[in-house]
Amino acid sequence: MKKKIRKTGLLTEQQLNEFITGIVKGIFMGKVKKIGKLMKDDPKFKKALDDYIDDTEDFRDELKRQGFTSVRDLEAAAKRIGSDHLMPDRSRQHFPDE
Repeated sequence: MKKKIRKTGLLTEQQLNEFITGIVKGIFMGKVKKIGKLMKDDPKFKKALDDYIDDTEDFRDELKRQGFTSVRDLEAAAKRIGSDHLMPDRSRQHFPDE
């Protein structure tokens, strides 16, 4: 169902968010389709990706087993052993805080 948009000359914040969301979703879905095709066509790539996923899950499980449940836990442990250089810049992290 199409929404009627009143032509005011300016986009509302909601319209802008919906527009950007559509673009990002399109890009993401395009990448997913390419990876899916590559996995279907290349068994080595599929195995490598499966191994990566399994190893990542094992690593997270081991961290949890040792009591590290957040980035803050890891930072605190690094500071206790004097290894501040392990995570010097939080702006470069690629995973959620908790």
